[in-house]
Amino acid sequence: MPLTLPNLDDLSWEQLVREGRSLIPAYAPEWTNHNAADPGITLIELFAYLSEILIYRLNLISENNFREFLKLINGPEWEHSKDLRHELQQEKRRIVSNLRHLHRAVTAPDFEAMALAVNTELAPDASEHVMQTKCLPGMNLAEPGVPYENAAAPGHLSVIVLSDDREEPSEELRRQISTALESARLLTTWVHVVAPRYVTVAVRVKIAVEDGADAEAVRTSAMESLTRYFDPHRGGPQGKGWPFGRGVFVSDIYALLARLPGVAFVTKPVDTLTGQSLDEVVIDASLAARQVRNHKGELEAITLQPNELVKLRIDRNHIAMVRGDGEPVRNRREP
Repeated sequence: MPLTLPNLDDLSWEQLVREGRSLIPAYAPEWTNHNAADPGITLIELFAYLSEILIYRLNLISENNFREFLKLINGPEWEHSKDLRHELQQEKRRIVSNLRHLHRAVTAPDFEAMALAVNTELAPDASEHVMQTKCLPGMNLAEPGVPYENAAAPGHLSVIVLSDDREEPSEELRRQISTALESARLLTTWVHVVAPRYVTVAVRVKIAVEDGADAEAVRTSAMESLTRYFDPHRGGPQGKGWPFGRGVFVSDIYALLARLPGVAFVTKPVDTLTGQSLDEVVIDASLAARQVRNHKGELEAITLQPNELVKLRIDRNHIAMVRGDGEPVRNRREP
């Protein structure tokens, strides 16, 4: 639907005076005399008169003015047709419509939006598409081997890109995004397009199945649900991909598994040798500082850095199956 150009001259002097007088109690409550004889009211009427003149003149900008304005926007080579009025109207509508498209990147959401739009605007038929982006200002994450804590760099920013069905975007896709952002960035900004970093986690729980439920089917369903939930592309709480930097919460795992058919309840896993309770989420020992525990020492969450995603490692042996009375579920072939 074509844009309707606004009529700027739609306020009368009386309306402007009425609006100005209505604002007095909010901005000057001590001003109580609102009669026409009050000098303040006279000033409001004077400024309303001047405002009405300015709005009227603004609404009557000549075609020559519009032509010069459009030349400033489109360049000095821009030429109009014989039907100047019609073309000016079309050009004004086109320019107002173009304001909705992002041409410059200043804020972090600007860079994320432009990176997401690369495939739709530059290569709509490409086999690889951008699924998620995350812009981190003041960070240079392109240096290999440099941890996130030491990557702060004034004047730099890093755009982390996740492409479809890949752990890392291809060099071609990175080049396309870099080219698009290079022409849109501020002059003194260094832009780095990088791949996500992954934190490998393993989930282990004990599931009590309902009477009559097939334990192996429940185990398979649990593994599939966990794999889908932690998938960087289609997982997460909203099913739109695991968000960058979102931690792994033990409570989410319990809630996810408890909703599955055939599950009576979910509990902490137990070491079969010592009988001690185990953590539900396991990470590499070098990342032990990422663990968040409550006052009882129980694991509550695993934290992630803003440029990180989850990589799930799951094993059938980590999903222990028991009956409602706590007895282990035996294989049907066992005596």
